[in-house]
Amino acid sequence: MVGDRDLATQPLDSPRISTFLPQDRVAEFARMTPQNLLKETQRAAGNENLTTWHEALIKSGKELKELEGVRGYIDFGHSSDTSQRIVGDKEKLATLKERNAHLEKEVKRFEERQALENKVGVIVVSVLSTSN
Repeated sequence: MVGDRDLATQPLDSPRISTFLPQDRVAEFARMTPQNLLKETQRAAGNENLTTWHEALIKSGKELKELEGVRGYIDFGHSSDTSQRIVGDKEKLATLKERNAHLEKEVKRFEERQALENKVGVIVVSVLSTSN
């Protein structure tokens, strides 16, 4: 059995170690998966943030695998139909962007024309009112 003096030299949080190692939990300990065992060990022995950091790392790893899978699927063209659709969509996007740019220019010209017509209307009204 480990004495208090021995625990003090170990990098374990001794008040929390008792929550993990009592004899009545030996069966539970034996049934743990390696992943659960790691989590419990981190909780009992590590920095309070260790479990949080580990979970964030796992989540990031899963996201990376998903992104690499999508990238690999697109890059290596697992389906020629999908590749063709992607190329077609890119061409359609370029056409729509070009059309949108043209329409934006038309809208700007229309707004400028309306502003000029409004100014002309104001000038005509002011000229007519001063000539009366």
